[in-house]
Amino acid sequence: TFSVKAVGKEFYYDSEYSNTVSYTKTYTLSKVQNVAFNNLNNMLSWNKVANAISYEIIFNENKVLTTTSTNFDFSTYITDVGIYKFKVRAIGNDDYKTGEYSEQYIFTKTKKLASVREDSINWTIEDERVRISWAKPEGAENYYVVINGTVFNDSLTMETIYIKKPSQSRILIEIYVNGYGYYEKSNTTIKQIDL
Repeated sequence: TFSVKAVGKEFYYDSEYSNTVSYTKTYTLSKVQNVAFNNLNNMLSWNKVANAISYEIIFNENKVLTTTSTNFDFSTYITDVGIYKFKVRAIGNDDYKTGEYSEQYIFTKTKKLASVREDSINWTIEDERVRISWAKPEGAENYYVVINGTVFNDSLTMETIYIKKPSQSRILIEIYVNGYGYYEKSNTTIKQIDL
């Protein structure tokens, strides 16, 4: 706090003191840095900001969450595939103004599709054709199928195929479920069929 008065020169008297003025110097907190998301444990983390009393997180551009830690567990918020967005800022007190938001961090959660079960692949011989079928894994929309090293179909939409009976007594079939949207392709299932 301070007040001011004018000091008179020669024939002039000093003035009265002015009203007392209070001044508090405040600082702005630094911008939050190194925001990162760990997909294995659904944990968002960032670097500590000196003198911050807490942190505010903007989740998907509308949900506001707060914490006093430099990480936040999103296990109850991120339960499905999709795009998730985060911004974090440090919250101050009377001496330290709240900092600006971090750069937006975008995380895309994907899921690997289930593979065709090898034990679900069945075959029968019908005349001069071989009928091959399998059980549909959860989430499957179409398949990539290779027969004896040659692509049979790269976007098959059914779980049954017919091929001409080969001259050799074995068929090697390779199948994987094609990915789409936020779903990644499955592992390849390989089965040898002895005719």
